[in-house]
Amino acid sequence: MDPVDQDSAPDIDVSAAIRTMQIITGALIAGVAVFALVTLGPADGELEMLGMIATAFAFVTTIVSFVLPGFLGDSRTLVTDGELLGLYQVRLIVGLALLEGAAFFNILVFSMEHHWASLMVGGILLLLMLPRWPTRSKIESWIRTQRELAALDETM
Repeated sequence: MDPVDQDSAPDIDVSAAIRTMQIITGALIAGVAVFALVTLGPADGELEMLGMIATAFAFVTTIVSFVLPGFLGDSRTLVTDGELLGLYQVRLIVGLALLEGAAFFNILVFSMEHHWASLMVGGILLLLMLPRWPTRSKIESWIRTQRELAALDETM
């Protein structure tokens, strides 16, 4: 696996960029987890209209969180690895923020209606955030893939 080419962007500290992404990701995940812990209580209510709306919102938002980030920015026009790191970070944050918003909404509904389904949906959304944890190997692989796709576009 080739490391990120720091020569193409000597002013970019790749480790610092990855650490920043990890801090942001950790904060978004921790915010949902702490809010869920704060709102825990008896789950003896009935699923009402707001709970159904929150569940539908979570379903739609989950799909959007996987699709929308791919439309942000055009990696084929980016020259340096620093620019690609910035695009990766934007896509990561947008995808996580969509999941986080839906998770907060469902946990808030749980605190109002006390139905376990809303808490469960919030937990599932939290679990969907975990695999997006940014690692050096994941980011290097993504950058390499973007470079290969850009090279394919040039040959066509």
